Amino acid sequence: MAVSLYNGKLYLGTLPLAQVYRYDGPHQLTLVGRLDHTPDVAYRRAWSMAVYGGRLHCGVLPSGHVFRLAAGKSVTCDHALEPGWRHIAAVKDSGSLRLYVEGRCVASCVRSP
Repeated sequence: MAVSLYNGKLYLGTLPLAQVYRYDGPHQLTLVGRLDHTPDVAYRRAWSMAVYGGRLHCGVLPSGHVFRLAAGKSVTCDHALEPGWRHIAAVKDSGSLRLYVEGRCVASCVRSP
């Protein structure tokens, strides 16, 4: 079924129970959850996965629901820095993560509900 790479981890969807597993290394799969509990059907599928807006989304059948997972926020500075020493700081508080270069905020990520 579905396979996706999210925050450096491989996620795998299954048939017939619409379960999602995370690959945590050789011989180690961790069950993230069972997503579809439609009664009276033989097959439930974790059918499709996509990363959008910093979250992993998984569509399931037969219910047609879409579930999302957010884990491990990150921020990046997407331009080259001038040669030499630079002061770089990451600041995390209860709802956000901000990256500063030379005292100027160059990226941020806000936790959403």
